[in-house]
Amino acid sequence: MIKFAQLNFKKPKDKPDKDTIISKAAGALQNWYIDRYNPYTQEDRILLNKEGYEVGLPFTAEEAMENEKRILSLTERTLGALEDQGVGIIIPPEDYTFDFPNRIPIAEGRKLFPFFMLPAVEKALKLKGKALKDAEIFIVCQDKDLAFLILDQLYPHVNHLSLLVDDPEEDVYQSWMRHIFSETGLNINIYEKNKSRLTTADVIINTCTPRPAADHAYKREAIYFELGKDKAGAVELARKREDIMVTDGLILKSGGESVFLPQAEAVLYTKSRAYQSLLRRGFDPETAEQAGKELEDLALKPYRLRFTIPRTRDQIAPRAN
Repeated sequence: MIKFAQLNFKKPKDKPDKDTIISKAAGALQNWYIDRYNPYTQEDRILLNKEGYEVGLPFTAEEAMENEKRILSLTERTLGALEDQGVGIIIPPEDYTFDFPNRIPIAEGRKLFPFFMLPAVEKALKLKGKALKDAEIFIVCQDKDLAFLILDQLYPHVNHLSLLVDDPEEDVYQSWMRHIFSETGLNINIYEKNKSRLTTADVIINTCTPRPAADHAYKREAIYFELGKDKAGAVELARKREDIMVTDGLILKSGGESVFLPQAEAVLYTKSRAYQSLLRRGFDPETAEQAGKELEDLALKPYRLRFTIPRTRDQIAPRAN
C-alpha cells in the first residue's frame, strides 16, 4: 500500500551575535554529524483518513539555498529510506527552491488544481462582483498537460474561452477546438502569445514558467491564477498591481479537515491508479475523467482561495475607476 510523506524544513535557531571560534567549531561539528548520519525525524501522520508520515529534514530552508549539492545528497538518502518504507509520493516543504531527486513523485498540487478550477474561478469572480457567463477567460499555455486539464474542466461551463499558445496551427490545439465545438457549439479562440491579447481578459490562468511579462497590459480588476512555477513573478505582479487578484492555490475541506492542494494530491495519488497515470504520463481525457470520479470519494470542497500576497476583503473588492 502506497504511503505519502510530508517533508518539512528544520526550524532555524537564533544565531550567535558573533562568529567566535567556539561557535564555528560547534557549527562544523554539527555539519559533520548531519552529513554522516542524516538525522531526519519521522512521525506518523494522517491526512483525509490516509496514513503517511511527517518528516523533518535535518536542514533549514536557508541552508538548502546555501549548498544545494550537499542538500541534494542528504535528501536523496532520506527519500531512499522513505521509499523502503512504502512511500510513493512526497509533499515538499513550503516554498522549497531546489530540485528534488526524481526517484519519488512530488505532490505540488498543480495537476489537481484544474479539477477545482471551475469553482475556484466562480469564487474569485464572485469576490470581484462578476458573473461566469460574462467572463473572458484566457489560458496561457506552456505546460500542455496542465492546460488541457484546465480546458477539459472549463469548456462545458463558460461562454468566452481563449488560449494563448506558441503555435496556433499546431494540430493538437486545432483538434481540441473542433472537439469542443462539436460537443458544445463553443468557439474557443486560439491566439499566438502576445501580451496585448490579455487586455480584455477577466480571468488569466497561467501555466508558463516564467510567467508572461505583461503587468501593465492586464485589464483592471482582472483575476490571475498562477499554475506555472513562477511564484516570485506572481508575488511581483501582486505588488505592482493591487487591483489584480493574484492567487496560486486553494485550501480544500473535507468534513472538518482543511488541506492544501499538494496534501490532497498526495492522498489521491495513493488511492487512484488513474491519477497516478495522470501525474506520471500526462493528460488523457479518459484517464482524467476516471481520476475525477475517484477524487469524488475524498469529498473535497474548495474552502478558500490562497492569495500570493494576503488580501483583505476590502482590497479584493472592485475599485472605482
